[in-house]
Amino acid sequence: MHVFMAGRLPQAALDRLEQEAGLTLSIHDAPDAKDMAKALEHADILLLRATPVLTATHIEAARRLKVVSRYGVGYDNVDVTALTHAGIPLMVAGNTNSTSVAEGAFSLLLAAARQTLAYDQAVRSGNWKMRDSCHAMEIDGKSLLLIGFGRIGRKMAQLAQGFGMQVRVHDPFVTEQAVLAAGCRHEADLDAALVTADFISLHLGLSPDTNQLLNTRRLERLKPGAIIVNTSRGGLIDEAALARCLKSGLIRAAGIDVFATEPIDPHNVLLDAPNVVLSPHAAGLTREAADRMAVITVENALAAVKGTADSALVVNPEVLKSQARG
Repeated sequence: MHVFMAGRLPQAALDRLEQEAGLTLSIHDAPDAKDMAKALEHADILLLRATPVLTATHIEAARRLKVVSRYGVGYDNVDVTALTHAGIPLMVAGNTNSTSVAEGAFSLLLAAARQTLAYDQAVRSGNWKMRDSCHAMEIDGKSLLLIGFGRIGRKMAQLAQGFGMQVRVHDPFVTEQAVLAAGCRHEADLDAALVTADFISLHLGLSPDTNQLLNTRRLERLKPGAIIVNTSRGGLIDEAALARCLKSGLIRAAGIDVFATEPIDPHNVLLDAPNVVLSPHAAGLTREAADRMAVITVENALAAVKGTADSALVVNPEVLKSQARG
């Protein structure tokens, strides 16, 4: 059985694969569309990072493919409809990186609030008087709006509450009772919640409904001096509008780990925006989380091949039902 790894996974994944008999492995560190199509002709298992994109054309050519296992929890680089049509399950890494992403998001929140980069640069340039500017702000008692309240959003809420923040939640797929049980305030109206939030942190997937959720209209209506954190998907925010609001001072600062195009385009407007802390889509990639994700990515694929996949980790579980009937 042949395993194709599209984008190199940590050594922990290779170690786990070596424990299984009868596998062969090929690795393409950064496969292009042509590489993908050729490799998938012979692949039984595809282990996939956030890039490259897996298209319907690739899937149609993958005659032997039995499972796609994502190294991560997002899957906007996968044509799920085409996979489902082909009867191929798509698996994700579940809860392996929730703590790391939440901690990464909170570190960006703190860095933006406390002006960490600006103070660092001031010291390096000899501008000791920067300390008298009082640009930093406290987060104790401030309002944090979480847009999305899944595993990562809930962990983020716990971290924020530990620092004395007042946590509010907007998530149409989570009940008010669940939000209240977590010690947070439920916000049904996103636009109304945005107007009064001191901090906004995004924790939801990218879909046609959420694409540019924070558009020009919403960004310009934020509370003056608000801070935005995004560790989910770059397409959730209109980057050009965010850059304009940062330059005008309407938005105080931002911490951004994800971008509409990755790796980031060298002409991306956020590179020249003030008071923004940037990170290379690495919030979830601590050493601990990387190893956990690597192992579960392999184990998910092997389980699917053996017919023992955890349906909770399958994006298109209807495929499992059709396989069972077959």
